[in-house]
Order: sequence, then C-alpha cells, then structure tokens
Amino acid sequence: MGYWPYLVGLALVVAGFLVGRFRGGNAVRARDISGIVVGGDVSGSVSQTTQPSRSAPASSKPDRVAWVIGIVGVLIAAAALIHDVLATK
Repeated sequence: MGYWPYLVGLALVVAGFLVGRFRGGNAVRARDISGIVVGGDVSGSVSQTTQPSRSAPASSKPDRVAWVIGIVGVLIAAAALIHDVLATK
C-alpha cells in the first residue's frame, strides 16, 4: 500500500489544525461581549466605568470543521496502519 495514506492522514490533521487556527479566531461577536472591548492600537490607559453583569460567560463552541478534518486524517492513517499490519500476516 505504501506510505501515501500516512502522508494524506498527516496532511489532513495539519489542515484541520490550520483551519481551526486561522478561521476567524480573532473575531468578536456582539453576543459574546460581557464587558469592555478595545479594538486596534490604544496609546493610553483604558478604564471601565460600569460594572459588568454577573451572568456566566458563554462557552465557545469548538470549530467542528477543523475537528472533522483532523478526525478524517486520523482515521485514514489508522486504516492504512491496520491494512499494513494485516497484509504482513
């Protein structure tokens, strides 16, 4: 079978990592804000004059696309390993 399925699996795991890392990681949604937001370069002090509400912070959702890509990569590599192990017997 060769080593190409391992390379494809590794490439998909790396692609999943990169998609999760660079897919809107620095975006801010208005519904996620529970305090003060400072955007851009600030050349001075920033102070908050009102108290934030005591509601629990919203938990962030995992990036499902990145997880699916990574899991597919691991499954391809695992299937190639199983095939290679069974082929040698």
